[in-house]
Amino acid sequence: MRKIPLGLLFLPGVVLAAPLKVDGSIAAGALVGRIAYDGPQADGSGHLHLGDTVVGEALTLGGSVGSEIAEGVALGLGLDATYQNGLRGRLGFTSYDSAVELDATADLTVTRRGVVWRAGAGISAALWNASQAAIAAPDNVASLDMVRGPVAKVSVSWPFAAHVGVACEARSAYLVRNDLSYMATTAVLALSFR
Repeated sequence: MRKIPLGLLFLPGVVLAAPLKVDGSIAAGALVGRIAYDGPQADGSGHLHLGDTVVGEALTLGGSVGSEIAEGVALGLGLDATYQNGLRGRLGFTSYDSAVELDATADLTVTRRGVVWRAGAGISAALWNASQAAIAAPDNVASLDMVRGPVAKVSVSWPFAAHVGVACEARSAYLVRNDLSYMATTAVLALSFR
């Protein structure tokens, strides 16, 4: 992590007066998840239980800022943006093919012999690109659906060159909005920059 002198880091209930460390990463991988709808029909005549499994590619840009609380141990804030493509999920007459997911997590980082272990938990929101079949329209009707909820992630990074590491990361999120839910697990291989 790159050091920024005289920083202040605010976490819930914690104030750390120490040099801040900043890092970033770019990652690519795959995800598997399930999107579901459990709610009333559009005309109110009954109840629907719909679900579909989605598999796709993930491209993530991430960064974190933190401060050491002990030798080799740091607390920080992580921010990630992930583009999910090729999902091809379908619920009734609505199709979902891509999404953008934003994560904000509180991270615990442990560094031992150059290897960086990180675990984090926080909140996430995903914006789905949806397409609905419409009888009266010549083309499908495009819409955006947002879901949000908790997310957790773990990663391990090995040094590759000066200020560059290779990392493996896995994260899982459970996102909901009213009757719509999305649960996804993502695994990526990343280049991290410190």
